[in-house]
Amino acid sequence: MISTFFEILSPLPLNTEADARRLLGLWAEVAPNLLPDRAGTYEPLKQPFSITDTASLIARWEYQVLFKRVAKPKLQSSVFMQYGPHRQHSTWKISIDDGGHPNLLELLSLAERAATEFSADFGFVHRPTQNDLDIGLASSSIAYLSRAKSRVSLFVTTHLLKKYIPDIYWVTLFGKPYVDLFSRERLLSAPAYRVRELDNGSVLVQLTEHPVTSRELPKDYEARKKLVKEHLNPNAFFSVEKGLDFKYSAPDFRWDTMH
Repeated sequence: MISTFFEILSPLPLNTEADARRLLGLWAEVAPNLLPDRAGTYEPLKQPFSITDTASLIARWEYQVLFKRVAKPKLQSSVFMQYGPHRQHSTWKISIDDGGHPNLLELLSLAERAATEFSADFGFVHRPTQNDLDIGLASSSIAYLSRAKSRVSLFVTTHLLKKYIPDIYWVTLFGKPYVDLFSRERLLSAPAYRVRELDNGSVLVQLTEHPVTSRELPKDYEARKKLVKEHLNPNAFFSVEKGLDFKYSAPDFRWDTMH
């Protein structure tokens, strides 16, 4: 099954109780139909989660928190925080297993709000096509979760972003480092279905009106991906032809250790 993936990468530590309340409050406000029903700091997740009783979870909010929704639409989620001397992004990830789920607008709104609330440097909402899988496997942003190759995981890390953007996604959120890299004018003039400047100056680029599934002919989608990459800077995006050793254009990231 191909899942729908959400991720934001923030330069903020996101490791305080105040951060926990902000994140959980935003989730409940914007995407109430996508709230988890289990949570914890390690697998297996057995502790029930309720947005009206978060005190025990917030008290353990330090390095990582995991979420799961057993009810439909089924989902997995994680929040990994900055800690110690490591300079890497805090991440909030959600994967929804129900490929035809009706909550896509909630997920998109959550990405927009979270990118603004947590000053995300990068983020996306995406449902990979077969071509996306090939690029993701080559760029190390996609991995199979089973030997049968029936499930995949899509994840973008700081390590990858320091080298290249693995791909352009159905919805990609470009934060300040990428506004500086590409220029605001170039981002806002990207040849995509929807381009929007967010309240904090980040730019959202939505390739097509709806995500493309592997059951559909993705020619228009692939053409749109190519157009946007060429418009922004093709040397900033991973290319199978250029390979892993090519010197791609990448921004310098700055780390906020204080709120």
